[in-house]
Amino acid sequence: MSTFTKVTTAAVLLFSSCAVLAQARDGALQNADADHDGKVTKQEFTNARAEQTAQLFDQLDTNHDDVLDAQELQAARSVAKERFRERRRQ
Repeated sequence: MSTFTKVTTAAVLLFSSCAVLAQARDGALQNADADHDGKVTKQEFTNARAEQTAQLFDQLDTNHDDVLDAQELQAARSVAKERFRERRRQ
């Protein structure tokens, strides 16, 4: 795996983590509470995170070949940078 791919993958994962944290603010943790007991267990959180990660992967995999190539990762990196810039402007 090239350095570019590692760095880009790390950036995408960081972006996804930030997205999950932002969604948590908006009630995503409530959605993770699968048994609706008012608590989110580690397993519930992990399951919800896996679903969100799979959805993110599907969004990034623009040609739907179940592989993220350098072009798709670069596009994701550009989107993440632009979103970061937009948030800083607000």
